[in-house]
Amino acid sequence: MDGGKSIIIERNIVRNGQRGFQIGCENQSFLTYAKADSVVLRNNIAYGNSRGGIGLGTINHPANPAKVTNSWVLNNTCYNNYVSQIEFGKKEDFGELNLDFSEHCAVRNNIFASSIAGRDRLMNSYPSTPPVNLNIDYNFWYEATNATPYFVYANAAYVGFVHYKNSLGKDVNGRFETPSFYNVSNKFRLGVSSLANEAGDNTPFWLTATGATDFDFKPRLKGIRTEPGAYEQHCINGQVISQNIASGPQKFESNTTITISSKISANTQVELDAGQSITIQPGFEAPKTSTFKAYIDGCGNK
Repeated sequence: MDGGKSIIIERNIVRNGQRGFQIGCENQSFLTYAKADSVVLRNNIAYGNSRGGIGLGTINHPANPAKVTNSWVLNNTCYNNYVSQIEFGKKEDFGELNLDFSEHCAVRNNIFASSIAGRDRLMNSYPSTPPVNLNIDYNFWYEATNATPYFVYANAAYVGFVHYKNSLGKDVNGRFETPSFYNVSNKFRLGVSSLANEAGDNTPFWLTATGATDFDFKPRLKGIRTEPGAYEQHCINGQVISQNIASGPQKFESNTTITISSKISANTQVELDAGQSITIQPGFEAPKTSTFKAYIDGCGNK
């Protein structure tokens, strides 16, 4: 995203490119005081890209007067966005998150994870001028092959998550743990026992900012707290669905059983996916203009 104002970017998957997503501004050469302002990047997935999952900010500040301001990176999932290659005369690792200069921006409730051997960093930056008032918290970080990856902030390297957190006071509620994806080939839903479950931010302001629904159009807040990343955890064993379903698409998952007695509204799509059984009880209705599907194979498989 190169410049712009009041834009929401959501529910996209970017893979096998260079940078997954970027909120930046490179219009300074022909537009005085160019900026990207009030841009929200939320509920997206980036994986398998070569130059990082998400980038935020503008390069060469203050020589470059363009800015990124008041923009938010919320509830995105980034995984394995790195290719070992030579750039600028050396091997470059842009991290899962690449921070350039920004003002009054936020990076919250995201998952930044990697399992590629040989990586040395999860966060990267080049400018020595730090972002102004960057709100970064509740992110879930993990590097499977390196327990102490670099977090490079304002061109200074911090060895490991604890060093970064304690030195900068960033990600006070963040964690360095495996997210335990159910299946990385299936859009990175969290496993039922993932440590990321209920590990997110449910501050009312940020809960509103991240949107009412997740990547799957399911309610963003299902339990007591949200989950970091693009998906809320909706795999509930022994799930009972009795409320009427007026909008969709919606998908309900369980590794054991699902029981439903709901009325589905016209032109609404509903899917049930259980590991053992699905019971349809009296009161259930699905008009012919709706779409109702039921599978027996458990969470995350369809």
